[in-house]
Amino acid sequence: MEIVTKPLKEITVEAKNYVNLRLAQLSLSFSKAFARLNAVIVVAMILLGLAGFIMLMLSFAFVFWYGSKVGTYYHGFLLVALFFALTGLFVYLFRQKLFIDPVIRSIIRRINEDLSEEGLIPRVQNTRELERQLELISLKIKQSENQMETKFAEMGESLNPANLAKQLFGNLLSSSTVAISVLDLLIAFLRRRRRE
Repeated sequence: MEIVTKPLKEITVEAKNYVNLRLAQLSLSFSKAFARLNAVIVVAMILLGLAGFIMLMLSFAFVFWYGSKVGTYYHGFLLVALFFALTGLFVYLFRQKLFIDPVIRSIIRRINEDLSEEGLIPRVQNTRELERQLELISLKIKQSENQMETKFAEMGESLNPANLAKQLFGNLLSSSTVAISVLDLLIAFLRRRRRE
């Protein structure tokens, strides 16, 4: 029976590994999409908040001060617009470090705590690591698929009637109980022949 059960056990272990890898890949893919969506929302909210409140409050205050003390009001509005354009450019250029990576860390920490504690996937700190882990898990999944195909082919080969009979007879003949019984029958047969 070990002839049949051993390949089945190996395939079961490989299938479990495959399913765990697929779950990890799906979790990372979901985390990536969810993190990007949240990062876009957070960046948009921060940019809108900056553009709305700061521009409204400080621009009027600066323009009125500039118009009364230094020059004209329209020069004040131009300076305020330049300042906020530079601020928006700074936020846009450093959005990855300021907003996206922290959001990804927090989301992945929440979603993948169980998987990373089991050692299926390592902890991910930024989008670059997330991309690397997705590539690594994809390679592991392909390897697992290849191993499962190999195990199925081996099981099919071992369950071939000719191979199955060969293995069963080989096990029977290698068994000490069977070998002793065959020897006893052979000795009994030889003794009968000698008496005749």
